[in-house]
Amino acid sequence: MDRSKLQALESLLRIEGGSDGSLVPDCSILSCGCLVSESYFMRNLRDESEPTRCPVCGKSEVVVLSEIKPLRELYKLIQKWTAKYPRRERKRSSARSNHSSMSENENEKAPEYMDLMSLAYEVSQTNISSAVDSKSTAIQGTETLESEKNKSDHYKSVSPIDNSVIQTDSKTSGTRMDVSDEFTRREYNFSKCFPLYKKLSVFQTQQIRFNLLAGNPFKGNNIIKPTSFLGNHMYSYIDHESEEEVTRFVLLARKRWELYEYVRSSKYKPTYNEKPVLICCGKSTGQYGKDLNSYTEEISDEVAIKNDFSGFRSSTRNSKALREVVSKKLKEWEFIYCKISKDLLVIYGTKGVMRVFNISRKKPSSTLGKPLYTYITDFPIRCVSISPNEKLIASAIMAKERVSNKEQPFIILHKLYQDGDKSQVASVEPITITLPHRDPIKLIAFNKSSTHLLCCTSWESTVLIIRLYDKESDDYKRPRLIWSENIYSRRKPRLSSDIADDNSSSSIDLNDNFLDELITDLEFSSFRPDLFAITFSSLQNKYSAVIQIHSRDPYLLGEVNKSSASDPDIQSFDNINNSMESSGDTKSSYHSNVVSSEILTRLPEIGSTVHRVCISPRGDGMAFVDKSGRIYLVSTPNSQISMSKRISVQLGEAANADRFLQSASINFSPDGGKVFAVDRKGVFQVFDFTKGIPGVDTDVIKCKLLNTSKG
Repeated sequence: MDRSKLQALESLLRIEGGSDGSLVPDCSILSCGCLVSESYFMRNLRDESEPTRCPVCGKSEVVVLSEIKPLRELYKLIQKWTAKYPRRERKRSSARSNHSSMSENENEKAPEYMDLMSLAYEVSQTNISSAVDSKSTAIQGTETLESEKNKSDHYKSVSPIDNSVIQTDSKTSGTRMDVSDEFTRREYNFSKCFPLYKKLSVFQTQQIRFNLLAGNPFKGNNIIKPTSFLGNHMYSYIDHESEEEVTRFVLLARKRWELYEYVRSSKYKPTYNEKPVLICCGKSTGQYGKDLNSYTEEISDEVAIKNDFSGFRSSTRNSKALREVVSKKLKEWEFIYCKISKDLLVIYGTKGVMRVFNISRKKPSSTLGKPLYTYITDFPIRCVSISPNEKLIASAIMAKERVSNKEQPFIILHKLYQDGDKSQVASVEPITITLPHRDPIKLIAFNKSSTHLLCCTSWESTVLIIRLYDKESDDYKRPRLIWSENIYSRRKPRLSSDIADDNSSSSIDLNDNFLDELITDLEFSSFRPDLFAITFSSLQNKYSAVIQIHSRDPYLLGEVNKSSASDPDIQSFDNINNSMESSGDTKSSYHSNVVSSEILTRLPEIGSTVHRVCISPRGDGMAFVDKSGRIYLVSTPNSQISMSKRISVQLGEAANADRFLQSASINFSPDGGKVFAVDRKGVFQVFDFTKGIPGVDTDVIKCKLLNTSKG
């Protein structure tokens, strides 16, 4: 007999007149017309003080008319079939997901093969079913008058409709679908899909508009095309208070920025926002609002600092002279690039201006997009980065030394002091770090614990690691260069145009004379803190690589405060510095240096013009975006041991970019089950590996396989 047909027959024996939701072996009809279990009805007659009532409709003075022989014979047939085939081999109810059916069909075809994930999934499903069966057996064994009265009272409120059997069955199956079962299902789907199969969702944040004032608004000249943005950045995290998975991305134009939010429930409930929603926006002048049609004038209570590296630094909230300088700069400057974190948005641009904005969900919605801090210098800002604990903001500039009057790269650490409720920045302390190089700093990135800086230079492609904490104090005023290595040199004469002209309208065209961008992105791995990925865009076949650092520094290796390392808000620099006080200078120096480094693997299959990289929090894959907009996924399932075996696929495509600052941003979801991408045209894409099973769900499609490497 077909399993689906048998399941439909079983639903006929689950009636409301039974003791619980199990099959009724002795179905009978009452004088009121309702079907009940005869044994259950007769047990209710033991209490002679109350009139006999129907447990379904509640009508009094009812009697048993006759038994329903076809249903009783059906029960015997089902029992015989059940004894022949155990329950765990039968198909689940329709409330089960499709992957359960496919898993069982696969087991029937090849019962001798089962991988570890399939075995774990099968065991969890069997345990859930056995737990429900034992619970129903215990309910059947409890036959007290009080429990029977409560059930009878419960049935009074239920009307005797034809689909009552289906409702009871859906309630029983619904209790089995708890959060842990849904989590197991998604993990099972991930094991079947990653990295070859995905479900793709595409959202357009910018729409084509028509000039309705024109005579014919549908003519080509009257169509207002969507905005093409200069840059973008993305960040994903879990909001533990609301139990939501939040993905935010910012789109940056020359004079305007827009912040979008894509929210999903971390408990695997239906999506809150079916598409990205614009939550705030702003202008270069400081105006901000919830949408493009409602802007709020800037309230001048932010912290403003002007630093000209002449030994004098002005910092105040209410200084009229400084306010005039800031106001003049804000009218002239244009955006270059931005970085986003959980609560902060940092934008830097021309005229040596960097601004920090509030995007926290915890703060009042009226302050969303409000400027918190403005930093102004007379030298161009080349790049910025936000620490994971949001206490530091690093920016790189190219200035002139006062003594030698030569150009020198500097890194400015902006230490933020926030109020108790974190609603506003109380003060900021800039800390200047001088580097022993003449080459400008191109990129900066913090590690997961916010204790080290990873940066690279523009021309010589030198990669540096700077230790920020100090054993004696927590003011971060004694940073130390612990590793420096030249990865690849441009080997071209340096021109005067490589220094950004502060009077130009934009400084993003620094290297237009060269097609080689060299290093375009770098990122520390959160799964293995001793690894970082680096990407190249070069015409000389310089491929992206993964580099491992051999060090004795427990902070660089992620061996300090592992319990709190997953949450950047918990770990603080104070704990780090206090834990180093017991060590001497020699010992501290010995344990903080990088002993050696090695290139674990190169990735020639994704080409030599890669702009972006993102490492999965699971440690089993990396996502890349190249110059043409192609999005790649490199699976490294054994990254904890070796990265020699990998599978490379092409996930999809985004808008192309001439320069790496304009390329699409990519990010993994906090659980590593999805890859997000947003490009300069405002197209947001979600590549989901947990939505279904290949061959069962039609939305799950195959990725383009590039190659499978074994070395």
